[in-house]
Amino acid sequence: MAQEQRLSVNNSFGQLSIAAAASDLTLSSANFASLPAISTGTQYLPLVLGDPSLGPTAYEVVWVTAHTASATSVTVQRGKEGTTAQAWPSQSAWICGPTIRDGLIVSTRAGLPSDAHYGMRAWVSNEDVGVIKTPTGWTADVGVAAPADIGPDRDGVNPGNGYFLSVRAGHTGQITPSGDGEVTIVYRTPFLYNTVAASVVNADNTLFVGFVTVIDEFHWGCIVKVASNTLAHHQTPVKLQYIAVGY
Repeated sequence: MAQEQRLSVNNSFGQLSIAAAASDLTLSSANFASLPAISTGTQYLPLVLGDPSLGPTAYEVVWVTAHTASATSVTVQRGKEGTTAQAWPSQSAWICGPTIRDGLIVSTRAGLPSDAHYGMRAWVSNEDVGVIKTPTGWTADVGVAAPADIGPDRDGVNPGNGYFLSVRAGHTGQITPSGDGEVTIVYRTPFLYNTVAASVVNADNTLFVGFVTVIDEFHWGCIVKVASNTLAHHQTPVKLQYIAVGY
């Protein structure tokens, strides 16, 4: 489960005052007294433990998940960010600095960490796009508005705080089904939760002349009715273009 906030501290470093076994979840250092207070369950501060005498590959990333102001001990999660928990003798070095997670590049979205903090950004190579972690999941690192700026949807519901507003748009060519003249539009990539509003228009009046009305929206797309003078079109080729805002 994601911690909500990843903290950072300028120029903070020191040495362990007590040896730590690989299973220890409490670390001690006189210099921990300079760290900020950290709220359990909502914040964490990454630290890197290391032994310079063993070279640059001997290190472990830990997350400080609880710290009382001025205290010389911290509560930690061990072996984070792809490292392994290990024993550290007294006087082992620690430093609060950037880790690979602060500039993460992954090949596909499957490589994004499951324990990412809110606001974490990463680059997805196979899509050539930056993504950001929000309370509702990973989404493209671009937005169209704050949640308070958009809504309500068809059911009178506004996006809540923390929802990320983005856009879906495209063209679709279809043949209307017999009976009701309804066309289903499926977004190339669905929204995480719902469409707030969609607008669909005729993109080729040589195929069809009439009305296009959006009658329902979903997170994956919308449904429209194609008609002329209120009469539904049956087996009619249509080309539609759409744009939708959702979250």
